[in-house]
Amino acid sequence: MIPSFVLEEGIPQGSPPREGYERIREKFGGFRLANIVVERTDGGSILDPESLREIDRMQSEIASQPGVIVLPSIVDVFKQFNLVIQGKAEIPASREAVDQMMLLAGRSKLS
Repeated sequence: MIPSFVLEEGIPQGSPPREGYERIREKFGGFRLANIVVERTDGGSILDPESLREIDRMQSEIASQPGVIVLPSIVDVFKQFNLVIQGKAEIPASREAVDQMMLLAGRSKLS
């Protein structure tokens, strides 16, 4: 998997989100937003349990860094789903379980 980073510089100048960012930066010294996009390079799916576990590992590592406040990901959604369904806030054990959760959430099977 290859993570890539997209920072607030990608927000168009003059757009409402960019203006809000600029006001916060001027009044409070700013903040940094980062979206981490994860792609599988081997043709596999990020919805496979092994991919979700790797995302969870990366998420935990990044969240432990100073200054990182909130770091939600798709893994949190599956853990919450599993907590409701099985009573355990864990990554689903199989791709079939992930697909069932997607169907319950109103989404069709994703590759």
